[in-house]
Amino acid sequence: MKITRPATMLAATAGVLALSLAGCSNGGSGGESTDGTTTINYWSWDGAPGEAIVTPMIEAFEDANPDIKVEYTEIPQGDYKTKVAQSLGAGEDIDVLGVQPSAWAGEIEDYLLPRVRVARR
Repeated sequence: MKITRPATMLAATAGVLALSLAGCSNGGSGGESTDGTTTINYWSWDGAPGEAIVTPMIEAFEDANPDIKVEYTEIPQGDYKTKVAQSLGAGEDIDVLGVQPSAWAGEIEDYLLPRVRVARR
């Protein structure tokens, strides 16, 4: 069976999203409302993999975890790196974050370490 690049990207994105969301659902920094629902903030850039692919994954996750709501924010690619760095530096709550490890993950490594520990569980 031949595996195409889009299929590989989708599988990788689904895996990262699932691990990240699972980590956040077990004491992550998402905000809890008065009704007991936890909100997780998930940021990515446009076209990676894109809202059309991410939205069904988020809906499936929310269906399986009715006490967790995912707020997806898609930021223009040209602004993404700067916005993420500024927001993390200011202490803004970003629970799940799209990152290209080879491109700039090292620059925000201190913010990513808790998620790495969750993924190793």
